[in-house]
Amino acid sequence: MQQEKSIWLHGLSTLSIFTLLLLIAVYLPVLGLVGLLLAVVPIAWFRANHTRINAVFLAVLGLLLAILLGGYIGLFVALVTVPVGFMIGDGLAEKKSKVFLLVSTAITLILATLTQILVSQFLFGVNLLEQMMDQIRDTYSQVGDLMESAGQLPDDFNQIVASSLQTFALVLPGYFIAVMFVTAWVYLVVALPILRKLKVPIPRFAAFRHFQLPRAVIWYYLIVSLLSLLGTFEAGTIGEMAVVNALFVFRALLYLQGVSLIHYYFHQQGWPKWGAIATTIVSVPFYSIVVIIGVIDLGFRLRAYIGTSSKK
Repeated sequence: MQQEKSIWLHGLSTLSIFTLLLLIAVYLPVLGLVGLLLAVVPIAWFRANHTRINAVFLAVLGLLLAILLGGYIGLFVALVTVPVGFMIGDGLAEKKSKVFLLVSTAITLILATLTQILVSQFLFGVNLLEQMMDQIRDTYSQVGDLMESAGQLPDDFNQIVASSLQTFALVLPGYFIAVMFVTAWVYLVVALPILRKLKVPIPRFAAFRHFQLPRAVIWYYLIVSLLSLLGTFEAGTIGEMAVVNALFVFRALLYLQGVSLIHYYFHQQGWPKWGAIATTIVSVPFYSIVVIIGVIDLGFRLRAYIGTSSKK
């Protein structure tokens, strides 16, 4: 009986804090991002300390409160914060690694965002993807008007715009997945330190300099690269979209491999950490070169050579 009373008290306090943060996200635009990021914390804390069934019940109540107090905007916020908070707390309760937390949170964000798109289409007849493409077209149109007024409009401007929009549509899934992983990382960066302060056991990541992809990634990257060069895909087909997005994902992973090698080299040389961070920022315009460095590191185990030579 005492235990049930404690669960109810924890549940009520969790719902109160979650509702407050959700209302901040909905009604206070200046603090909206803060509320959006912090709203996952009470849900995660409750799941980390209580059973999955109790946490699911609390999550359903959180969704209902979001609709009652925040309307449709509250629903859209809760569709992200409630499942993300639940998954973070579930991973912590099950003693999962931070890599698992990152992947599970990213997948949850992908599913939650797709749910938002479907709900928007079903309730309001609004296609968010079409709206985004329309905004991009309007931006290109405004740029064209400015260039025309300055007498700098290229003759093939419309063709350039059409080609750019087609390319964007092709790589959109890859960018979407990348953005979801970055967003998941931000959620974890914000939530985990707070949960640690609340006495929830938090796993630790290995240092970024130890980031290492499986060597098989090189072969996958080689196969996809050959397909992109030698394959004959019709424009806009699923085959072309799959190859373009796979190439984007593999290059992003190999870029991380290259950056981790830079951090490893700085560490082995005993150079300051801020130098590695500054070099990482500077490396962004040289993205392709860093990808090549990542390929060489993965294929020839450069960091093993660096580790050996630094000890001499």
